[in-house]
Amino acid sequence: MQQKISFTLSIVIFLSAVIFSQQNVQYELKAINFVGNNSFSSEGLKAIIVSKESPKWYWKFLHSFSSFGKGPEYFDSTTIPLDILSLGDFYKSNGYFDAKITSSYKIDTSQKAATLTYSISEGRPFTYGKVIYRGLNKVIPEISNEVYAVEDFSSKARYSEEIVYSNIAKAIEVLKNEGYMLARSAPTDVLIDTSHYKVNLVIFFRTGYRYKINNIVIDKSGNGKDMVSDNLLRQITMINPGDYYDKNKIDISQYRLARTGLFNTIQLTSNIPDTVGNQVPLLLKGNIGMMNEMSPEIVMDNQREEFNLGLGATFTKKNFFGDARKLTLNAKGEILDVIHFNYADFFKSHGRRDSTFQGSFQSSLKLEQPFLFNRPIATSIEFYFQTITQNLSNIGTYGTRLSLDFEMPSYTYITLLNPYLIFEYVGYNPNLSDPTVSLSANSLTTVIGTEFGSSKSNDVMFPTRGDNLSFIVEGASSSTNFDINQHLGSSDQVNLTTIGKALFYKLQQTSAFYLPISNDNNATFAIKFKTGYIQTIQGGYDVIPPNRTFFAGGSNSVRGWRSRELVPRDSIKYFGLTLSDSLRGGTFLVEGSFEFRRKFWPKVGFVLFSDYGNTWNGYNSFRFNELAVSAGFGLRYYSQIAPFRIDFGFKVYNPQDKKTIIHKAFWKQMEIHFGIGEAF
Repeated sequence: MQQKISFTLSIVIFLSAVIFSQQNVQYELKAINFVGNNSFSSEGLKAIIVSKESPKWYWKFLHSFSSFGKGPEYFDSTTIPLDILSLGDFYKSNGYFDAKITSSYKIDTSQKAATLTYSISEGRPFTYGKVIYRGLNKVIPEISNEVYAVEDFSSKARYSEEIVYSNIAKAIEVLKNEGYMLARSAPTDVLIDTSHYKVNLVIFFRTGYRYKINNIVIDKSGNGKDMVSDNLLRQITMINPGDYYDKNKIDISQYRLARTGLFNTIQLTSNIPDTVGNQVPLLLKGNIGMMNEMSPEIVMDNQREEFNLGLGATFTKKNFFGDARKLTLNAKGEILDVIHFNYADFFKSHGRRDSTFQGSFQSSLKLEQPFLFNRPIATSIEFYFQTITQNLSNIGTYGTRLSLDFEMPSYTYITLLNPYLIFEYVGYNPNLSDPTVSLSANSLTTVIGTEFGSSKSNDVMFPTRGDNLSFIVEGASSSTNFDINQHLGSSDQVNLTTIGKALFYKLQQTSAFYLPISNDNNATFAIKFKTGYIQTIQGGYDVIPPNRTFFAGGSNSVRGWRSRELVPRDSIKYFGLTLSDSLRGGTFLVEGSFEFRRKFWPKVGFVLFSDYGNTWNGYNSFRFNELAVSAGFGLRYYSQIAPFRIDFGFKVYNPQDKKTIIHKAFWKQMEIHFGIGEAF
């Protein structure tokens, strides 16, 4: 009997151990699947739930020996009810009040892996019904009508909680811009009509009193606080006692103050504790830095569609002759296109360098002020010099630029208006295909133009929705002296000097659109389209200075080609002489890009892209089969300053030989580009 008890007890202990060990086995969650989600992507739904899919093997590999990557995710059945609750709330907030969600999962004990599946029956979506506003009875009719105009509740549109909150926020913004400083919303009544599949809304507001500004209190600190008067700061705000409180105007005033460069930190807010009656003071609190600053700098930029690296120094004199003027002196030297630079050429004389040497030196003096004729028009005048050596050619530029930057009202679609006037002297010595002939030219050009457009994207660093539009319109006149020398023998040569004049106009537009493709705002599909056209009214194209023509190729352009490598095949001729390099671009440009952008960490992401484009001399020369096409991938690091990127572009179709990449050595078609900021 005792032996039987001992045997039975042993079996119980053994089975308990087996069951306990099975309960502690972790199954890696290999996949999360969704079935029936016709209205929302699976990737977007994954961002909502608590359960997380295990990352790919390479991220787990990185995580195994470094702080990069990500470790495996394990299946936990206790999170399934939370997932279903989150999915149900998400569908209800988007108008699917009859949605039903069920779950199932499969366990592979041999692989220690699990697959989780959610089946969704979305049902019929609910649309907007009646929308009633409460609490606006004390608001004057002109302003209440502005609030009603914000309404964006089409009876045919699917209900969206996000859109409701967005419209309420816009209405509150209208009220705060019209003096109702303490305006806010109360909880909204959402009434569901199941028989008609409608959602009726009752939106409540608490407006409070309408306030006026009675004073601006200045609280200064910092090294330069005694060098800037309180009256000047009040003048820059352009807010006067007796004005109605306007949050948008206050935000613009704070931006204008920061733009002067006087402040290390600046904040302009309403001082609610000092509110008396319907009067409120504003508090301007800022730390003012030193008036004179000298700073060395490491220069990194993407000018001329290539990644450049160099050294520079900047001297800044703030509040120059008062009125918040700023004087800036800058000098910098750069190696252009550092990826393809031959460093063995760096210390060689000009005549011994090869065509890979590309360098520049530039200096400038710039004077800026926040006002013009007592209007908030940021004005700058700049005197600059730049010399560039590229492909055995040299171009030097002396110029003056007067620029005006108008503050545009918040209710206009155009957010950028920047007219300018340029006087420019350019001297260039191009490398010709005939070594017995030399050409030098210098031009004097006057340009009057304007840049205007709008920026409606939701994020400067990583836009996922919205658009950015830019248009440039220029009219110019140019006078060019040509000196041509042809060497006939050891001592004989023929000299030709002539003068050409031209009147021309230049048009350019750039459009960028961003389409969200996930609910977590970590993925977007981006589209760019850019065109440009130069037309002479008088004179020939050879008189147009090279620095005013169009180029394609480079880190912000067609990334399968080097910077400025895509130039017209029918090069402009100078009295029968043809340039052998890319000093001169074209007069017609077509360019575009498609990008899929995805963040897999908060500060790290990747890009898949395809680019196309080229330049021609005149729109009549445009041919579809001459569009260069590239594709590739890139990595992004989103720092606090700007995104840093590396792109690997491949020539998919080369218009020079009309061949695709499948007929060529794959790796020989690759170009590497470093960049700062997104490509567009």
